[in-house]
Amino acid sequence: MSPFGPHAHRYAKDIEFGESEGRRMVRTTSAATKAARTQVASAQETLRKGRSADPEGFEALLRYIIELSAAPSRAGRAEELASVLRKQQAEARLKLQVVMMAGREGLSLGAAQASLAAAQPESSVELDGNSDALDGHYLAHGDLLARGYAIACATRVELEGTLDRWRAPESGELEERVWLRFGRQLASSPLEEWECLGALGTSGERLSQLYLRRGKEAWWSFGAVLDRPSTATVHKDSRRARSGRRHAKLDTLRNVALRRCELDRRALQRALRAICARIAARAE
Repeated sequence: MSPFGPHAHRYAKDIEFGESEGRRMVRTTSAATKAARTQVASAQETLRKGRSADPEGFEALLRYIIELSAAPSRAGRAEELASVLRKQQAEARLKLQVVMMAGREGLSLGAAQASLAAAQPESSVELDGNSDALDGHYLAHGDLLARGYAIACATRVELEGTLDRWRAPESGELEERVWLRFGRQLASSPLEEWECLGALGTSGERLSQLYLRRGKEAWWSFGAVLDRPSTATVHKDSRRARSGRRHAKLDTLRNVALRRCELDRRALQRALRAICARIAARAE
């Protein structure tokens, strides 16, 4: 006799139902996990490319002008930009001036705004956000916007926030000061000066660690955290990555920008966004 006695058939049905329900739950959980991973990947792609979640937001406008300035010259380009800018609020136009000032002078956006405000009485250009005199300047110097954009991304400025929030006192935390130093270095130097090394994660596809150096200066390291490793440490990690077939061939910052990174590498995600912003106006 079955150990379940006369109720064996009922237990058998319960077991069959449980197995069926278990399979259904596994399928449901698998689908939910896949959907969650898709959402995370989509969010990371937005972060990597530096695109605003709002297609009508300031960051989208900034990228549009940078990309328009880098495009081959064509008839009607200035009129197209002027038409777009006429539809913007005065604050958006003022933000563009602040970003350009940050890129030109290598300043944080807060410092650039203060500098711009101080220079306003002496400026020959109306800095009230309504002057059309700057439209052609944006097209001619889109690279300055890209440089300022890189600083904004490195320092995590909320570009969709009001100018009052941009003007807020800058953080005195050491890590944030180091991020500003990286952003300024990235913005102020030719892209060709950077040496780029990388290591892949366990998937063998996504970056888990990035090492950058401008010329012969100290290295930058981006992974879960930001660091300034010694040259010996970088070479040691690079050899380890090569021996484990986890070395990522990068060479240039543009190749770095094309890479995705492991989802838990917060410092690397932040660095990638700044790099993508910096190269937005450059076609190598």
